[in-house]
Amino acid sequence: MGFAPLLAGDCEVFMSGHELTPEEKLAATEKGVQVAERLVGHGGLVLLTAPENTVNELTLTQIRELMKGNYTNWDQVGGPSLPVVFISLEDTDTDIRIFLLNNFLKIPAFHAKTVRVINYQAAIRKAATTPGGLAYCRIRDIEISGAAGETKILKVKKEPDTLAVLPSRETIADGSYPLQRPFYLCTTNTAHPEVQKFVDFVASRGWGGEIK
Repeated sequence: MGFAPLLAGDCEVFMSGHELTPEEKLAATEKGVQVAERLVGHGGLVLLTAPENTVNELTLTQIRELMKGNYTNWDQVGGPSLPVVFISLEDTDTDIRIFLLNNFLKIPAFHAKTVRVINYQAAIRKAATTPGGLAYCRIRDIEISGAAGETKILKVKKEPDTLAVLPSRETIADGSYPLQRPFYLCTTNTAHPEVQKFVDFVASRGWGGEIK
C-alpha cells in the first residue's frame, strides 16, 4: 500500500519513509482529501565506500557536497586523490531516494555522473569494488548481504567538532547517529476512528526508536 491507494480509498493508513512531497500534497488537495502525517520512528542511512579508501568519517555537510557532486574528489574531505563515484538506485520512487533529494539535499535530481544500480545489494557490491565509490543503503541490507567485512561503513558526524558515530540499531534508537530518515503513518480525514486510535497508540510509544 502507498499514497495512491490512500487517496483512492483502498486503504486508510500507510507508512511513508519521507515527508509528503509537494506533488503528493497537490494530488490530495485536487481530490479534496486531507492527509495527516504522524511521525512514529526513524531509520538510519548507511554510507559505504571501498575498503582501501582512507576516509573513515564524514560530516553531514560533507555528505551533502559529495552527493550533490560539488565535491568530486576524496581529497576534498581529507582522503586520497581519487574521483568520487556516487552510487544510487535506479528506482526513482524509493522512499530513501525521495527523502535524500527532497529533504536532505533539497535538489531535484542526483547529478548526471551518478552510477545507478538495481537494488541495495548491488549498491553494496559496487561500493566495495569501486575505487572512490560512495553508496547508501539501510542497516538491514548490510545484515542480509553479510558484506560488512567486504566494504567500509563510514562514521557520520553532525558537526565537525562532534563525535563520529557508526550506524547501528542502538545508535539510531538513541539518536546519536545523525543520518536518519523519518517514518510517518499517514491517514486521511475519512479514516475510521479505530484507525486513528491505532495511529495515536503507535505515536504514543515514542518516536525516537528505530523502525526496521
